[in-house]
Amino acid sequence: MFLGRLRKSLAKRAHGDVLEVSVGTGRNTKYYDIRKCKRITMVDQSGEMVKIATEKFRELYPQYKQCSFLAQPAEDPMPSPPPSGYDTIIQTMGLCSTPKPSALLQRLGTLANQKHGQILLLEHGRSHYSWLNAILDDLAAHHADRYGCWWNRDIGKIVEESGLEVQKIKRYHLGTTWWIELRPKGKVKGERSHGEKGTKREVGHDGATYLSTSSQSGGIPNKHRVIGIGNLKVSLEFTKAKSGKNDEDSNGIVLAFSSQ
Repeated sequence: MFLGRLRKSLAKRAHGDVLEVSVGTGRNTKYYDIRKCKRITMVDQSGEMVKIATEKFRELYPQYKQCSFLAQPAEDPMPSPPPSGYDTIIQTMGLCSTPKPSALLQRLGTLANQKHGQILLLEHGRSHYSWLNAILDDLAAHHADRYGCWWNRDIGKIVEESGLEVQKIKRYHLGTTWWIELRPKGKVKGERSHGEKGTKREVGHDGATYLSTSSQSGGIPNKHRVIGIGNLKVSLEFTKAKSGKNDEDSNGIVLAFSSQ
């Protein structure tokens, strides 16, 4: 449900030198804005899936010749990578099946352009809710044996262990679907998070710290709950939808991470 829309939103952000990891059969291919892509490299360790993805891409974009298809693990050396690194790295539903997911993210961090490269992920894993996590845990081994997918992985912990700079996390479908935007640690300085202006800190009745912020565009105020995860400070942003608008983001919880 809505996964196609999320895939489309993610893939359309690809630009410059692009690397898609765990490409599978190329389900994201039809969503690319090919005009913004200088060169595309698509990688998957399954040769059969890469063959399908290659055929699909060439059928959709017969005039586009700057695309390479590699049947190999993403951790292996890339032949002829861009000298400055990839501008956009995309992976959808890949952390569930790789043996060392944090190491894979670290590898993607080294492949990205260290100044402005972005790593865009759409993943699935543990939920907000303990009752649903219990179901995922009970069925995880059977599901992994059948599909090679560990659907109960703690995606937040994996991201934290990678050491990459987290720009944004959104969660959908009871928290099991994760939209993640990452950068290498050397991000461009001088950037500010949205809502930074007009921030008020307060402690709620539950003892948690909340940040109330006014929208810089004069819109609806937002409220954030601040919690700690390891050496990270995490702000959970609860947003209200504008009346009369059907905005997919209005249904999400936005987690903004920063180092303490």
